[in-house]
Amino acid sequence: MTKVRVSLDLAESLPPLEGNANQLQQVLLNLAINAQQAMPQGGKVNIATRYNGDGYAVIEFSDDGPGMPEEVRQKIFEPFYSTKGQKGTGLGLAIARSIVEAHGGTIAVDSELGHGTTFTIELPQ
Repeated sequence: MTKVRVSLDLAESLPPLEGNANQLQQVLLNLAINAQQAMPQGGKVNIATRYNGDGYAVIEFSDDGPGMPEEVRQKIFEPFYSTKGQKGTGLGLAIARSIVEAHGGTIAVDSELGHGTTFTIELPQ
C-alpha cells in the first residue's frame, strides 16, 4: 500500500462556494487519485485554499512526486490522453477541467521533472 501524507493549509475566512458539490468533489478526488498514482513509492500532498482578492476562491493541490515533462503537461487535459496505459481512460482531467469551467472557473497545472506538480483551481465566489 502506498503511503501518502496529506497536509492542509485552509483559509479560515473563505466564503462557501456556490456550485454542484458532487461535481466539485469529483474534481478533488480525481486530483487526489492522480497524485497517489504518480507517487508509487509514497509522498506528500498539500491542499491549500485562499481568496485571491479578485472574487475567486483558489484551491491548490500539490504533490512532491516526480513531476511531468513538458510534452505530457501540455496534453493532460485532452480527452483520452493517458500516461497510465490500459489502467487509465484519459478522461479524469478532461472531465475535471469541464466541471471547473462549467462553474465559471479555471484549472491550470505547473509541473517540473523532479519537483512535483501543482494544480491550481480558481472558482468565482
